[in-house]
Amino acid sequence: MFTVYVLSLLYIDGYYVGFSSNFPRRLTQHILGEGANVTKEFGVCSIMHTEPAPDVPSAIAREGQLTRLLRQQGAIVWGGSLATTKPRLKNFLHRASRIIDPNAPERSRPRIS
Repeated sequence: MFTVYVLSLLYIDGYYVGFSSNFPRRLTQHILGEGANVTKEFGVCSIMHTEPAPDVPSAIAREGQLTRLLRQQGAIVWGGSLATTKPRLKNFLHRASRIIDPNAPERSRPRIS
């Protein structure tokens, strides 16, 4: 059994989509900065969504669906199964127009279904 997950990032208005066979361990890695480079650089704010997947092909497919869904709603997403469309971190930093202000009101969250 696998878990497909969406994490909101702490220091930028974006999301990380992934899957793991051991979600608690993987989440701990992300929080400690030992996971993906993006979560290491921008931190993890919260778990936005989790769902089970029976096998790797199903997890990869759902990861791609969630990535596309979030991007269609205008979200900035890293991870997922769309390697050719992942934003490049350095390019994003040059184009970033919105850094999350810790004192700003809560941003609206995309719907995940």
